[in-house]
Amino acid sequence: MADRRRVITLTVGGVLLALVPPIAALTDQPFYLDLFRRMMIFAIAAVSLDLILGYGGMVSFGHAAYLGIGAYAVGIAAFHGITNGRRVLHHDHPRVRPDALLPRHQPRDLRR
Repeated sequence: MADRRRVITLTVGGVLLALVPPIAALTDQPFYLDLFRRMMIFAIAAVSLDLILGYGGMVSFGHAAYLGIGAYAVGIAAFHGITNGRRVLHHDHPRVRPDALLPRHQPRDLRR
């Protein structure tokens, strides 16, 4: 009986999670979709850390490194006035050049 209750609970939870994007779109509330997306990202990170530390018994400095690199990148971007990641992705920020990493002139051998 406990297995059946668990399957029903997981199914209902999955259906509710799947209904969040359509409900947010129908109510024209993109904030809730963004909030839900961020909650799921943090939940995945928390579950992975729990699995590594709890079941595996391994201390993972990789999680701390990714969190530190992400915080450092956000701090540097905020220092330079970039406060919205979508502006960077759409290349409309004056300090962002989309072709900054591309080579200016390609050798003739690669143009064929």
